[in-house]
Amino acid sequence: MVKIITAAEAANLIEEAATIATSGFVGSAGLRGGINPKTIQDLVEVIELGNEEWLWYKPFPIDVALIRDTTADENGNISIEKECVSLELLSIAQVARNSGGIVIVQVERVVKSGSIMHPMNLKVPGIVVDYIGSALSI
Repeated sequence: MVKIITAAEAANLIEEAATIATSGFVGSAGLRGGINPKTIQDLVEVIELGNEEWLWYKPFPIDVALIRDTTADENGNISIEKECVSLELLSIAQVARNSGGIVIVQVERVVKSGSIMHPMNLKVPGIVVDYIGSALSI
């Protein structure tokens, strides 16, 4: 479910709804997505569409996205060579950017522009990256 919400926010959609169980932790009998009864803001709302109960996940801003990858070029383009999976790197960066937040990337190395070896390894374009930090090898 988190992947669907992240993808929806990355696409700058206003809301996301799901037809999953509407009882328990997030449903009408539950805590509305909060961690305990003291949660003051409902994170999830039960709505009715087509005579079915749906869970409406309200969007929330992401102020900072922290991403770890292998290589960045001088333009901020991020590639993976040593990571086994890329997961939702681009979606996470886009969510932060669409929310007015910043994207910080930690990489193993920074290389000259245009020297990222294979285009298939490029996972995050430099246009959504604000800061790059280079990690030291131990």
